[in-house]
Amino acid sequence: MKIIKAGKVPEKVRRFECLQCGCIFDADEGEYKCEEFYGYYVQCPCCGEMTGRVLKSESELHEPW
Repeated sequence: MKIIKAGKVPEKVRRFECLQCGCIFDADEGEYKCEEFYGYYVQCPCCGEMTGRVLKSESELHEPW
């Protein structure tokens, strides 16, 4: 196989909502972790608590803030 023009590899960005303070934020692959039992989780940039609620439904992802 020969690549004529390389494409852009999409970043693995996920949108989270903090269950503690309600902050909604995006985190890239290097900022969140994934474990089989807990799923995705990341530290909230506002309050510092660990959160694991990933917004993934179409209405949640495109909801105006």
